[in-house]
Amino acid sequence: MVSRRLQRAVAPLVGLLGALVVWEVAVRTLQVSPLILPAPSRIVEEFPAISGNILRNTAVTLTEAVSGLVLGATAALIVAIALSAMPPLRRMTFPLLIASQVVPSVVFAPIILVWFGYGIFSKVLIAAIICFFPIVVNTSHGLTAVAPELLELAQTVGARKARVFLRIRLPNAMPYFVTSLKPATTLAMIGAVVGEFIGGDVGLGSSIILYIRFLNMPAMFATVVVLIVSGLALFAVVNWIGLASIGWYRKSLRMETDA
Repeated sequence: MVSRRLQRAVAPLVGLLGALVVWEVAVRTLQVSPLILPAPSRIVEEFPAISGNILRNTAVTLTEAVSGLVLGATAALIVAIALSAMPPLRRMTFPLLIASQVVPSVVFAPIILVWFGYGIFSKVLIAAIICFFPIVVNTSHGLTAVAPELLELAQTVGARKARVFLRIRLPNAMPYFVTSLKPATTLAMIGAVVGEFIGGDVGLGSSIILYIRFLNMPAMFATVVVLIVSGLALFAVVNWIGLASIGWYRKSLRMETDA
């Protein structure tokens, strides 16, 4: 078991190292200009030069992404509960929700910035809107995709709707909700960066645009590396919190039953 886990952890690292080696050799062999594609070693050399602002910009982008994820997940959970409780409302609003996803984020992001300004709230709102849809769809499905036998049994014993929701529907929806948080986390990062691309003077997205304007490609790639690492770290944290919350909720239900 340990060796399998070790192999699963080592395999991606070996693949990444191999890709970096090929990248380095190709750039040096073909003598590609750093203005087009810098070598990995040149990107690493750039980290001390950008270290002065990288922590501040990373903190800003992560704050926007996390705040947007929390806001979007909270709104999505409330809407999903309302849609599952009122089927007519679900049939009326779901086409609108789907239609809203046809429009790319780069289209409505400028509108949000015009309405709410270029501060951090606009980026949080963009991130929340982008991650809202997958959460509300998956959670709504989890709330309604309950085995009919369980609902019939609850109705037979005279369980109230609130108790059915807390003891049957919500536990059934928790895995769907947690699963939807995974893609929503990456979407929240995308929303924050898109907002910084369009209008902002701080954050990793703004730094990337600034370095591109000055043709400082090594610094741009170094900032992208920081963005990727930050996104992966946030993804891991959200995944851990989600799994822990499922275990905590199920444990609380068992304790309530035993009492």
